[in-house]
Amino acid sequence: MATTTSTLKDEARQVIDELPDDVTVHDLWAAIDAFVVRKKIERGLAESAAGRLIPDEEVWAELGMTA
Repeated sequence: MATTTSTLKDEARQVIDELPDDVTVHDLWAAIDAFVVRKKIERGLAESAAGRLIPDEEVWAELGMTA
């Protein structure tokens, strides 16, 4: 979906433009939610590819849990 020259705003507009004209508020929020989740996943994958990971033990400790 995203190209290197598109902006976040362009991508959000595309999500909205792809919705049918008779979209409901529920459908709109579902599309926005899916868009946000997708962007978070993309950001996480980019962080991982760049080697910026948090060790498992740190995550578990922050959650107050043990592995």
